[in-house]
Amino acid sequence: MNEKEKIKEMASDLTKMVIQDYGGVYFLETAKALYNLGYRKIPEGSVVLDRQEHQKYCAYKIIEPQIKGCLDRERKLEKQIAELEEQRDKQAYIAEELIQEKHRWTEQARKETAKEIFKEIMKTPYYNEYAERQGYLIRLEKFNEIAKQFGVEVEE
Repeated sequence: MNEKEKIKEMASDLTKMVIQDYGGVYFLETAKALYNLGYRKIPEGSVVLDRQEHQKYCAYKIIEPQIKGCLDRERKLEKQIAELEEQRDKQAYIAEELIQEKHRWTEQARKETAKEIFKEIMKTPYYNEYAERQGYLIRLEKFNEIAKQFGVEVEE
């Protein structure tokens, strides 16, 4: 529609309003004045915003991509955190297994070392002389007592 058609449509609408309310006359001049002032008929389905609402809308349109980007980054970070936590849990399990394995090896080495030491002591001439003076049972009981502290069984 061109300017004249729009003015006539506005005048017709004004006339209908006035006739409904007051039984009035044709308002072509009023419609022309309103048109020249920038008034237009609002198409159906349009939304009218006041200045403050318009400013908010414009600001939102400017920052909307940034908000979406932040939300996307947040989702990615949450996913990375979940993956890192899963890796941490796996590594903690592996570390616990390694610690237990180390304890088993240490315990085994300690027992073997103690066993070798006791065997060597029992072979020494000095110990055998001492054992003969003190009696064989005392020697065996003492060795068994000390060996138990190390978790070793002494072979006679």
